[in-house]
Amino acid sequence: MRQRAASLWFWLSSLSVGIAGEPGVTPILDAGSYYRYFIAWRTEFLRKGDGSLEPIDDRGKGPAPVVASDLPPANWAAPDFDDSAWARRRGPLKAAATEMSLICLRSRFEVSDPAKVGDLCISAAVTAGGVLYVNGTEIARVGMPQGAALDAEAEDLPKEAYLDPDGNLYRIGWGDEKKFEERQRARVRTFDAVRIPPATLRKGVNVLALEIHRAPASELLLTAKPLRWREEQWRGRSYYWWSRLAFEGLKLSATGEGAVPTVARPPKLQVWNHPRIERPMANDWGDPCEGLRPVRFAGPRGAALSQALCVGSPAAIKGLKVSAAATLPGAAIEAAYLQADGDVRGSFGSLVAEPPEGNAVQPVWLRVRVPTDAKPGDYTGKVTVICEGAEPITVPVELTVYGWTMPAPRDFTAHVGLIQSPDTLALHYGVEMWSEAHWRLIERSFQLLGEVGNKVVFIPAIRRTHFGNEHGMVRWVRADGGHKLDFSLAEKYLDLALKHQGKPQVACLYCWEPYTGGKYLDHAAKGGGKGMCYTVLDPKTGRLEEAEGPKWGEPAAREFWRPVMDGFRELLAKRGIEDAMMLGLAGDTRPTKEAGEDLLAVAPNAKWIVHSHATADSLWGMPVGYLCDVWGAPQAPDPPKRLYGWQNPFLRATFPRAGSNTIGSMHPDAPLAMWYLSLEAMQAAGIHGFGRVGADFWPVVPGPEKRMKTLLGRFPESGWGQLSMTESSPWTLAPGKDGALPTLRFEMLRAAQQQAEARVFIERALTHGAKRATLGDVAARAEKLLDDRTRALNYARSRGWDYFVSSGWQAREEALYAIASEVAAKLEGSH
Repeated sequence: MRQRAASLWFWLSSLSVGIAGEPGVTPILDAGSYYRYFIAWRTEFLRKGDGSLEPIDDRGKGPAPVVASDLPPANWAAPDFDDSAWARRRGPLKAAATEMSLICLRSRFEVSDPAKVGDLCISAAVTAGGVLYVNGTEIARVGMPQGAALDAEAEDLPKEAYLDPDGNLYRIGWGDEKKFEERQRARVRTFDAVRIPPATLRKGVNVLALEIHRAPASELLLTAKPLRWREEQWRGRSYYWWSRLAFEGLKLSATGEGAVPTVARPPKLQVWNHPRIERPMANDWGDPCEGLRPVRFAGPRGAALSQALCVGSPAAIKGLKVSAAATLPGAAIEAAYLQADGDVRGSFGSLVAEPPEGNAVQPVWLRVRVPTDAKPGDYTGKVTVICEGAEPITVPVELTVYGWTMPAPRDFTAHVGLIQSPDTLALHYGVEMWSEAHWRLIERSFQLLGEVGNKVVFIPAIRRTHFGNEHGMVRWVRADGGHKLDFSLAEKYLDLALKHQGKPQVACLYCWEPYTGGKYLDHAAKGGGKGMCYTVLDPKTGRLEEAEGPKWGEPAAREFWRPVMDGFRELLAKRGIEDAMMLGLAGDTRPTKEAGEDLLAVAPNAKWIVHSHATADSLWGMPVGYLCDVWGAPQAPDPPKRLYGWQNPFLRATFPRAGSNTIGSMHPDAPLAMWYLSLEAMQAAGIHGFGRVGADFWPVVPGPEKRMKTLLGRFPESGWGQLSMTESSPWTLAPGKDGALPTLRFEMLRAAQQQAEARVFIERALTHGAKRATLGDVAARAEKLLDDRTRALNYARSRGWDYFVSSGWQAREEALYAIASEVAAKLEGSH
């Protein structure tokens, strides 16, 4: 659709009257200007052959129940309406789902002298109907009947909007947008150089508002067929059923001098508020017509709360220093700076202590760690931004502390399964494996993982696993003609994990790979395979040698593995975590009967780990203790049906790659909002969280086309194909100068954990008979709030992230912490 949007914008820019580019015409707003937007969704409607409208479901069947999200307030187009909670963006905005029914858009421009503006004209293109307002006064409409309500459908689009010249439905993603570009302009309606009445203008900031309505689906979508229908029928609606709602572009131009252009970065230092669930970009700038708002933090005691500001300049920023202070005793406001190393091209990603040099835009990450003994209430503070050659800019800070106390991260309920890679750290930083420098790097990664309540630690006993480790952490040391086992590396590694993460739910001894022979799900076993690769240490020379153990099913196999299992179990028992002992890793390829029975015999109390497309509950008599699956990953049901992940006795998580229904594919460039919602979505779906996601598997080895790639699957015999961690996210941390750094995705996980924990705290009270009775009327309000949050996260996943970021997520987060505090107060008052 990018080609179509670009061509439509070129077409829009060529409209004949009062357009920038003509002599004496000044662009005031254009494709580079920012606007605020709000998206509403509603059940889709079909225009039937008899002219009636029928609500339809996602299969085109009707009549369906009509459900809808909230609409914006009636005064949303007024100049003084507070749109600070709405999302901010530039350029076209196309509905991501056919249920999206309304886009409300607000853009500001300054008039220094209304008498000198001359002709001020607006041209815009929308799908499918629109109403234009200036300062709350309607000045034009297209494709919308007079008196239509805010939730009304636009007028029908012509058949050319649906059918090619041969009567076939246009296909999505097959080049039809470009091939039939001229014909598809029937999908777009335009405001052609609409002149703004001078009486609607005022000196100072003015607001141009555009209300865009969806058109009902034509019955042609049900009666006509796309080209090659028989071959493509399996694609279903996604092949041809398009969303009939879009903002294509807008231009505001003036013939006089009384309006101030807002089309590019202003020629002076700026500071502006930035929503923390959206990536800041290197080409961002602040709208000079928007005032700088206070930085607001709101959350419970013990929480780490974050917000973001951006500093911008027409040239590279020099001498940047951000200082902050708050009136809350013991709560310092920390300032970090984002580096331009984001997962999306042109974005910022990792956080460092000092501002990078040379940036014309510098995002600043602000964090408050609320003391656990803080007194609930409202506090104030300020942030001061100092840059060379400019006056200091001060931003007020507001902090509301709620009375519930957040547990420490190691006590969080939701499951985070981030896997750490020692080999990656050694290769990236060029240090010797297991040297003191290497251990410091490992500890830094675990320190960060502990801040988000990571629940797993993986100890490879074997070489050449899918994780790309050249050697295992368990060594077979030559001694007296035989071998003795050395667990010292595993022990030190485990102790670092325990120090920072606390007791794990999963302590995995990685002792099985499919190359020793396995079977694909329920298919027959493949061959006999080979013995597991392990590492032999020569104590005299310190040299590490490669060796191969006995094959599964051979008499020597159990005797070979028994001391390994006993030693690992003893290591865990000394630390009080024997119950966390698990063996892995099984995927879509499962162990053979011989392997399963051998491992059951030598580790009868252990459990299997399965990371797979499909589910599993046991393998050859050994229960599965930890499952990360894809195909069966559930989605939170629509209330009043409710699920509770924390009640699930089985440690089930999702592997969040494509095909997982719980939240979607949490790949590195996924919307930050997906990471922000992830753990609450998983708990509400009845599972514990996510796993099989990398912490620090950065690209460190040469790959194809002169690109670097991760260690994952670098050994051909242990590649996992579509179950590789590269299918989701190999890293959540970023490489810094002296070790791992937090990233924006990592900060979203922090927020996700804290919101999930608040939800679980409330749910434990609501599902406990005596505690619920103690809550009184708070119970009903708390339950409604959680139900509304469930719907919001489901709608975000199914109806698009553009909807979510405009839907009032900030207020919902604060309301969650507020109601958790009410619940806590009621429970404490009952003692």
